[in-house]
Amino acid sequence: DMKNAGCVFLLFLVLFSFAVAEKRLLVWMCLERCGGNATSIHSNLNEIAAHSDILTSVAFEKYNLGPDSTLVRNNLTDVTSQIQFFGLETWPMISSYPYPPQFIVWMLEVFNNPQPFIDSCIAAAKLNGYTGFNIDWEPELGGNNNQAIMYANFLDNFATQMHQHNIKVSVDFATWNPIWNLTALAGTSVDYFLDMGTYTNKDSTFLDQLEQAVDQIGTEKLGVGLDVENGETGANFVPPQIQWRINQAEKYSCNEIDVWWMPLPDFWWPMLEDFVNS
Repeated sequence: DMKNAGCVFLLFLVLFSFAVAEKRLLVWMCLERCGGNATSIHSNLNEIAAHSDILTSVAFEKYNLGPDSTLVRNNLTDVTSQIQFFGLETWPMISSYPYPPQFIVWMLEVFNNPQPFIDSCIAAAKLNGYTGFNIDWEPELGGNNNQAIMYANFLDNFATQMHQHNIKVSVDFATWNPIWNLTALAGTSVDYFLDMGTYTNKDSTFLDQLEQAVDQIGTEKLGVGLDVENGETGANFVPPQIQWRINQAEKYSCNEIDVWWMPLPDFWWPMLEDFVNS
């Protein structure tokens, strides 16, 4: 009868919604670190507000890892409350910018003595109501296979403790430094891994990086990083290049795209909307 048919259809809808992972879309705000000022930051926030229906999250420059397991708060415009007002997830970055040569030393210090840093992060997240932290540690000097295992172990401990306070963790990774062991990272309790290797200027390298990440990390926790501009020329990528990259992310069943950085040229938004709704 119709009633039973309705129940079966409802059950099908419920099962189907579980089977299809929800798409995630994040943009990064670099703020004053990339030459932002009050005018440009206001404009970027307006752009985020205008597309809050398809965005999930905003990550933004905020903190650094300092020496002796310290969480260093930078003097940057605080956008947390605006992003929360838009109904979006807030992901302050814990960064390595401007890449001091001793950054690897600070990483080793926090691996060996994580608790002061972890406690500071928990306190900051509770005070500000953050969704989670976006860890972007890129040592320009140092980094080896042994340290990669230490990093993965640290991140597992960090994420496990954050989860006890309902705080999430995402980690930016690439393949240019052995500090990122993708298989070891995939085995941690980190919530999301955001791929900086796919920022690359070359389409062939993009595909290599994407395939490697899908193979070693899997699609469930993977965010495909897209860069607004070509790192070599400084020119913005053109629409066919971005459409092709989004198509590859879809082809490999990736559920998340992460865009570095604001503002996004207008042509991006319809393409991203198609990705989110596909």
